[in-house]
Amino acid sequence: MAEDRIQNAEVLEFLELYQKLSDTQDFDQVAPLIHENAMCRFTDGDFEGTEAIRGVFEKTWALPVEENNYYLSDIKVVAADRSLAVATFVFNWSAVKDGREISTKGRGTIVLTKSGDRIQLLHEHLSH
Repeated sequence: MAEDRIQNAEVLEFLELYQKLSDTQDFDQVAPLIHENAMCRFTDGDFEGTEAIRGVFEKTWALPVEENNYYLSDIKVVAADRSLAVATFVFNWSAVKDGREISTKGRGTIVLTKSGDRIQLLHEHLSH
């Protein structure tokens, strides 16, 4: 039954919350959204487990930039069942460094897992 699977609206709500909490640049707020066995693949490597993911987030947040702006667009839920959902998106980032605007964008894939009412990130892959 469709009600048993993770709904598209739940995926979109999760991504909105993930983005909002990431904008705080406080990993303690983001951590509850990350599964303990999560794996993230970013340009600078693979990061497995919450503490490794914390390290790469905090390294990124420490960059000497102002007016940091990160958002997702073109979100598509590719598949969903009772315990897993997969979505793709375009990530967009801009900031000001040394008085100049810098920006980049790329593609992302995220795998979410659901246990009870709790949805968490299990895998994220960002690439340019």
